[in-house]
Amino acid sequence: MVEKLKNKIIFLLHWSERYTKTDMVYLFKGGFWLTLGQIFSSIAAFAVSVAFANFFPKEIFGVYKYILSIFGILAIFSLPGLSSALTKAFSKGFSGSYLEVFYYRIRWALLGSLVAIITSGYYFLQGNTVLGFSFIIVAAALPFFDSLSIYNSYLHSKKRFKEFSYINAINQIIPAIGLIITIIFFKNVWLILGVYFSFHIILRFIFFKKFNKETTIKEKTPKEVFSYGKHLSLMGVLGTLSAHIDKVLVFQLLGGTELALYTIAIAPIDQIKGFFKNISFLAWPKFAEQSFENIREVLFGKLKKFFVFLTVVITIYILLAPFFFNLFFPTYTQSIIYSQVLAISVIFAILGTIPYAFLESHGSKKSLYTYNIIGNIFSIATLLILIPFYGLWGAIIARFTTRIVSYLLLILLIKKESR
Repeated sequence: MVEKLKNKIIFLLHWSERYTKTDMVYLFKGGFWLTLGQIFSSIAAFAVSVAFANFFPKEIFGVYKYILSIFGILAIFSLPGLSSALTKAFSKGFSGSYLEVFYYRIRWALLGSLVAIITSGYYFLQGNTVLGFSFIIVAAALPFFDSLSIYNSYLHSKKRFKEFSYINAINQIIPAIGLIITIIFFKNVWLILGVYFSFHIILRFIFFKKFNKETTIKEKTPKEVFSYGKHLSLMGVLGTLSAHIDKVLVFQLLGGTELALYTIAIAPIDQIKGFFKNISFLAWPKFAEQSFENIREVLFGKLKKFFVFLTVVITIYILLAPFFFNLFFPTYTQSIIYSQVLAISVIFAILGTIPYAFLESHGSKKSLYTYNIIGNIFSIATLLILIPFYGLWGAIIARFTTRIVSYLLLILLIKKESR
C-alpha cells in the first residue's frame, strides 16, 4: 500500500515536470525534509517571539535585538562567505578535513571580538553597564558561533537534506526552550544573551565533531576555497550592514520600544521567507552541476510562475494579519500595518534568492560584486535618509523599495552576463 502510494506520488511529480520544467522528484525529496525542519524551526522562533511580546518589557526587548544586530554586523569578521566556498569545493569532489577552514575563521573572528570589547569599553565609560557587559558576552561568543557551523556546507554539498533539517531543527528548538524559560522567569538581558549563545555554541560543537569524523582525509584545503570565500565575504559586508543597520538606527534614533514594534512587525515576514529559502538552497547544488546558459534559458519562466504563487500566499497573510496579531501579539497591534506593507515586498526578496544562488554557484564574481555594491548601498542610503525623517515608516519604505530594486538588478545582471 505504501509502495503503491509512493509510486503514485512519483508519477504525479514526473507529470508536473512538463509544466514546471523542474526536477520535481528532487525538489520534493529534498524539499520535504527541509520544509519539515523549517516548520519546527519556525514554531520555535514563533514561540520565542510570543514569549518576548507577552512577558518582556518592550524597551528591554529592543535592547536585546539591538545587541544581536551589532553581533550580526561583527560576524562579518568570521568570513561567512567561506561556507558557500566550501560547499562549492565539496560538491566538486574535495573531501579533506574542514578543520583548516574552522581555525582560519576563528582567527579572523577574533578581530570582531576586539571590536566588541572596544564597544563594551565605550558603553562602560558612558555609564551604561547593561550594554557594557552585554558586549563582553558578544566578544566571547563571536569566534565560535559561526565557525562551528561548517558542517552545514558539507551536508549541503552532499545533498543530505534530511540530516541537515533535523540538525537545524534541534539547533532551533533546544535554544528556544531555554530562552522561553529565561524570558518568563528571569527577564534579564545578560542571562538571555548567555543562554542564547551558549546553547547554540554547544549544539554546533557537538555536530561539528560528529561530521569532522567523515572528513578525516589529510587533503589540504584548495587555495581557491579561501580566495573565493574572502571574495564572497567581502561582497557580503554591505549586505550584512544593510540587513542589520535598520535595527541599529531605529534603536539609536527612536529607542528600544520602537525597535520592539519594528521587530514584531517583521517577525512573521521573516518566517515566510524562511519557508521559501529552501528552494534556493535546493537549487544551489543543481545550478553548480549545469552550464550557465542551460539554466538561464529556463530560469525566467520559472520565476514568473513562482511570482504568481507567492502573490497568493502573501495576499492570504495580509488578510489574516489583524487576527494573527490580536491573538498572539495583543500589545503590538501598532505593528500590523507595518507588517502588511512589508509582506508585499517580501515577494521580491524571496524571488531574488534564486537568481542570486544561480550567480553564486557559478562563481560570477563581477555580477555578484555589482549586485552587492549597488543594491546594498541603495539600501543603506535609503535607511539613513528616511529613518531620521519618517521614523518606522522610513524603515518600512526603505526596505520595500530596496527589495524591488535589488530583484530587478539581479535579473538585469543575469541577462547581461556572458559566458
